[in-house]
Amino acid sequence: MPRPRALTFAPVRSPKERLLDALEAWQRERARERVARWRGDADALDEVAVSSRHARLRGPRARELYEDALDRGDLEGDERVAVEAALREAYVTGPRALGDARIAAALAAPIPYDSDFHRGSDLLLRLAVRPDGRTRRAIARALERTFTDMLGGLEERRGRVEEALELAAWLPAPPASAPVDAEQVLAETDEAWRELLERLAHAGGAHPEDWSDLVHLLRAPAWDDLVPRRSRPRRASAPLEELGFGEVLRRGAHVEPSHGGARAEIAIVAPSRDVRLAGGVELGVASERDFARALGAAAACLLAHPGLPTVLGRPAAHSVADAIGALCGHLLSDGRYVARAFGDLSPAQVRAARELALGVELFELRTAAAAHLGHAQLGRAGFVDEARDRLVRTWGVDAPPALASLVARDPGATARLAAARLAPARARALREQFDEDFWRNPRTAEPLRHGASRGAALTPDAWAAELGVPEGALRARMTELLG
Repeated sequence: MPRPRALTFAPVRSPKERLLDALEAWQRERARERVARWRGDADALDEVAVSSRHARLRGPRARELYEDALDRGDLEGDERVAVEAALREAYVTGPRALGDARIAAALAAPIPYDSDFHRGSDLLLRLAVRPDGRTRRAIARALERTFTDMLGGLEERRGRVEEALELAAWLPAPPASAPVDAEQVLAETDEAWRELLERLAHAGGAHPEDWSDLVHLLRAPAWDDLVPRRSRPRRASAPLEELGFGEVLRRGAHVEPSHGGARAEIAIVAPSRDVRLAGGVELGVASERDFARALGAAAACLLAHPGLPTVLGRPAAHSVADAIGALCGHLLSDGRYVARAFGDLSPAQVRAARELALGVELFELRTAAAAHLGHAQLGRAGFVDEARDRLVRTWGVDAPPALASLVARDPGATARLAAARLAPARARALREQFDEDFWRNPRTAEPLRHGASRGAALTPDAWAAELGVPEGALRARMTELLG
């Protein structure tokens, strides 16, 4: 006669565990559906639908679990901050997506140009590659209607997010981020930017006078053969392979079809195990830098310690993953890296390629700084005029008020600035520790792995402090690269 089985009971899960499980279920489904949208899956859910399926994260039960976990002393330090950030994100994701849909619709809306109607997004891409300045200016004038419509979408997005954050006001305020001195970033890069514009203009045969000229100069379609899209993942992974990160990338990083947005994106399907990467629209050397940035961030996400709580294993904005990504993107501004990455280039071609990459980097960095400064002026009298004056000074070319207003309202600019402003200085610090071609030195992997292992718990500024990045290093790195 068989022995009776002993009675077993499922373990009682604590409030903290139940809350973490609910947050992880939402984040996991959110990532999976994002990948499905990249693939064009007809059944893929959008952000609003996913948010609706996890509405309990915005209800009284989630608040009760959070407060019970606090009372028990189970939520402390970095984990508590990450849980609060995730709950806050759960409130704003749906409303923000509705605003983003309005912006996307404005970009996709047909506008009149050259006796026909064209999508604004198509005209933007056409403007970037047109060699004729008169045609570019005509397209730029037509696009002002698109910019105006996008402004309405950004205002709607901002209003929806602010309303959602009011509902989340029961959460403690997020810890103050390290101050970002955008004025200092602009001051330390002014001289380098002016010098690069002169060099790029000389190579391009004409000095840019209008924003459309600048976009064409940095798009540089003549260099597209240097950075073909099909082989981009192999080139971008080369420095990470040499640092010994190839195995972790092969195990957990997967390249998906392009999502058609402005920038490459990553989706963390499973922390430390499965990260998906999709490129944006094709912009030549700019896309090469951007893909390298995203791949570096993906590698950092995969290197997050598997024992971390899931909320810390999903690095978000203002984390070390962004900083490592920005460092990888910065490598294309280094002549030694370019000469190695692209093979059979003459010394003159190496110099021209790295100067173009540095021009793209400084354009993105300075634009984010201008947007950060402009964002603080939202709602004040004279905002549009100030935004335009600031952008003209930042770019060194003319720009219309609608475009300047768009830049100043960019909601992601501060996070990009925080990650990217220290990338040149980090490269300088690593070079001083590990030699000129530090990206080939296996010892360089040690601070990268150590930083990435802490996931969302480590900020870009804290990592810079650990590396010993000195004040004024941004200007010094620019001088070095232009030498």
